Amino acid sequence: MLSLRAFRPVRRLRRTALLAAVVMAVSSLPPAAQPVSANDRERAELEARVAVARERPEERLGVVAELDARIDVTGFDPVALARSLDHDPRRLHAFVRDEVAYEPYRGFLRGGAGTLMARAGNAADKALLLATLLEASGYRARIARGTLPAEAAEALVTRARRPPGRTAPPAPRDGPGSLPAYGRELRAANPALAAGLERQEREAAAARERLWSEVAREAAWLEKTLEAAGVRLGGPAALVPPDRLAAEAADHFWVRAEIDGATVDLDPTAAGAGFGARPAAAASGEWAVADLPDDLVHVAGESPEAALRRELREETGLSDFDLGPCVWVRRHVWRWQGRWYDQRERYYLARARSTAVDASGLGRDEMQAIRDFRWWTAEEIAAAGPGDTFVPRALARLLPPLLDGKVPGEPVDVGI
Repeated sequence: MLSLRAFRPVRRLRRTALLAAVVMAVSSLPPAAQPVSANDRERAELEARVAVARERPEERLGVVAELDARIDVTGFDPVALARSLDHDPRRLHAFVRDEVAYEPYRGFLRGGAGTLMARAGNAADKALLLATLLEASGYRARIARGTLPAEAAEALVTRARRPPGRTAPPAPRDGPGSLPAYGRELRAANPALAAGLERQEREAAAARERLWSEVAREAAWLEKTLEAAGVRLGGPAALVPPDRLAAEAADHFWVRAEIDGATVDLDPTAAGAGFGARPAAAASGEWAVADLPDDLVHVAGESPEAALRRELREETGLSDFDLGPCVWVRRHVWRWQGRWYDQRERYYLARARSTAVDASGLGRDEMQAIRDFRWWTAEEIAAAGPGDTFVPRALARLLPPLLDGKVPGEPVDVGI
């Protein structure tokens, strides 16, 4: 899973991508390039810097550093966003409440910067973004957790099902000295570069049209084929029961901040929640941003055993079991939803004390892929017909030795 820390390099990558494009454009200017600018002095300075960068590659980083300061990073940098909103806690709260859509899912997943870039998140990630903005503005902030009443949770789910109505991210700053203005100047100064970019833009637009036409044709064929077989597709409500989404929404998070000597509750998720309005949930826990509970954070880098315990708890509700050693390993390359995955798997021997399965922790995509849950005995697996595929494929042969207590000293590669 994604670490909250995993989102921090994204800001650097996004900036690097923008700056790399500027470097390529600068280095491609011919010797006679004359950027067009309304300000002669600025034009002369730009021309001189471009000439230096063209003749001395080691100077290009200096040009990039100058342009770096002109890039609008408020769409993916919480610190820059807080600065642009004058570090005003009221404006910070209103921004996260009104400009970041609500989506129901479990735990902290996207992080502050990731939620800002997506312009969407659950109550936990929206609270984390607001706390990050407040701390960047010099305020102490903690994240509180509580359980919403059923009516409030259902209202959140209803709002999440509506088409997005939030405003679009702010456009990059334009005008003299801005990055868009430099882009226009570079295009005007280099017709060959401009022509190449326009050609690429046309080709990209045509490729998008072809892609969506193909998707529409495939979707129509699939729906027709399924209906002919007696299968009718439902909407999101048919895939994810509303009561399950409401259960996720009931696990609510908000921010408690120290502002002007008082502790203020700030709910960035409830529609229309005023500054300092008391949330509908009573706080049952409270943490600093750096001390969020491990079981609520989707973590990359956790041990295989810890991941196994977490996934079993989230996807089946099983937590009362004795975990034994890793007995098998397998590599599996597969395709799902148009993407290829190269997966390394580890199989552990575990003895559960309960067979009750609770699938309420599954995500929307997982619910779409799972038809049913059931327990199988070794005899049932051995007697299964060709329509039942097990993983590993040789499961019927591999199980009996384990059940007889013959546990391998080292994990066995079981192939596919």
